[in-house]
Amino acid sequence: HTRYIGDWSADVCSYDLSQLWRVKQAIADGQWKTLKILEQETGDPQASISAQLRHLRKKRFGSYTIERRHICNGLYEYRLGECSEQSCSDEEVI
Repeated sequence: HTRYIGDWSADVCSYDLSQLWRVKQAIADGQWKTLKILEQETGDPQASISAQLRHLRKKRFGSYTIERRHICNGLYEYRLGECSEQSCSDEEVI
């Protein structure tokens, strides 16, 4: 893995950054998507996608709002929401 030095991504390897980019692009259309759909669109495993969704909420990764809604039996859908000052907290987790 290649590590970037001197920026916010110093603790993230290049593979993780490309994965973060793929996940962000997949949810950028604002449509509700399950982890399975995101897995099909990005080619990344669901556990990794879930981690990248959490990263996107962090200030250093853009403070994005990731909305989540329950479908059934523990199944959730996610989408990229609007970012407001209160909802774009470093402390929030999915």
